[in-house]
Amino acid sequence: MDTLRIDSLATSFNGLTAVGRRGVYFLDELFCWLYRLDAAGKPQTRLLGQGRSNREVPVKRIDGYAVSPDGEHCLVGSTHDIYLFDSAGYRLRFLNLKPADERQDELPAWERFEVYSLCYDNLIVRFNGNRMFLNVMAADEIFNLSAPDYSRRAHILMEVDALTGEVQAYLGHYSPTIGEMTAFWGVHYDITPRGEFFVGYEADSLIYVYDENFKALRSFGRAGREMRTAYRTLEQGPQYKRTAREERREKGFYTSLRWVGDRLLRTYCRGGDAPTDGLQIYDGTTLIADVDVPKGMKIAGYIEPYYYSQIVTDDENETLTLYRFKLDK
Repeated sequence: MDTLRIDSLATSFNGLTAVGRRGVYFLDELFCWLYRLDAAGKPQTRLLGQGRSNREVPVKRIDGYAVSPDGEHCLVGSTHDIYLFDSAGYRLRFLNLKPADERQDELPAWERFEVYSLCYDNLIVRFNGNRMFLNVMAADEIFNLSAPDYSRRAHILMEVDALTGEVQAYLGHYSPTIGEMTAFWGVHYDITPRGEFFVGYEADSLIYVYDENFKALRSFGRAGREMRTAYRTLEQGPQYKRTAREERREKGFYTSLRWVGDRLLRTYCRGGDAPTDGLQIYDGTTLIADVDVPKGMKIAGYIEPYYYSQIVTDDENETLTLYRFKLDK
C-alpha cells in the first residue's frame, strides 16, 4: 500500500473525496474549492470556490459530494440545496429538494418528505442515469429514533429526479439485526453500472443486494476480524448522545463500502484502542482477503491499476493523506 502525502493545497483540512475518470477529487467543505489530483496525489487544477458566478458555489459549507458516471460534480448543501457542475467547473443546474407528491398530509409519517433529514455526518450520493440517491434518517418530533417501530418502518435512502430535484421515492429499511436505540444507525451503499444496490449497515456483518427497483436479491458477508460487537441498547433522553458517542468509541463497526468491477471492498474499525482498521475484499460474494489498514481509511474508488482511499484529513496536524493499492487480477 502506498501512502501519499498531499501538499501545497490551500485548505481548511475538512474535505470530501470522490474518484472520477480524470483523477481523485478533494472538495474543501468550508472554502468550497475543488481540487483534482493525479494518480500520484499531486494537485493538478483547482475549481469552484465561494461566490455568485456560474463557476462558484453560493453557500458557505458543503456536506456531500460525488462525481457522477458522466463526470458531473454534485455538491450538496445543508438546506436541501444541490449544485451540479460540469467537468470544467461550470454550473449546470441548481436543485432544491421537494416532494413529488403534494398530498403529504395523507401519507403515513414514515413516507413524508418533512420527516427525513439527509445523513449529513456521512452523506453518500450515488447516481443511476437521472436517478440520484442520498442516504436519509427520520428526525421528526413524532417519528424518530425513539419510536418503537422506527427500525422497521423508517427508510434509509431517498430517490431524487436529478433533473428536477423532486423526491420520487423512499427506499429500504434498517437491517433486522439492528435493535432499538442503538448508536449504530449508519448505512453504506453503492450502485453498480447494472443498477444493482449493495447495502451495508454499521452493525451488521451481512451485505444486502437489491435490483434497480430495490427488490431483495441476496445477502452475503462475513464479520470483520477482532471487532468489538457487544452493542448496548441505549436509554432515551438527553443522555443518549453522550452514551452513543462513548459506544462508538468503544465498539467496532463497518465504515465504508464500494463496488468496483466484480469486487466489493468494505472497511471497518475494531473499536477501543485497536491500532489498525480492517479491509475486506469480496470477489463476487466470496471473501478473498481481510487485511489490516491504517485507522480512518475508507474506500473512495478505482483508477486503473489503483484502488484509492478517501483522503484522511487531520486539521490538528494539518495533514492530508491518500492511500492507494493494487490487487492481483
